[in-house]
Amino acid sequence: MDFISASAGGPNFYLGRDMKSSRKGMGIDQDDYTALKKHLAVTLEKFNVPERESDDVTFISSIESDL
Repeated sequence: MDFISASAGGPNFYLGRDMKSSRKGMGIDQDDYTALKKHLAVTLEKFNVPERESDDVTFISSIESDL
């Protein structure tokens, strides 16, 4: 949870490994992140999550640059 909190702007600090080395050997690639973002968007829309809150959740796309 510290990683998610820190990625979203705090207040927690993430002291673990970087995402690239954490995923090493797991076979996670850009297609996986694309699918994650697609499913996340569909789920947020299905439950009528307001745009402001939806934007707060979709920061996950910012971590894909570590691939």
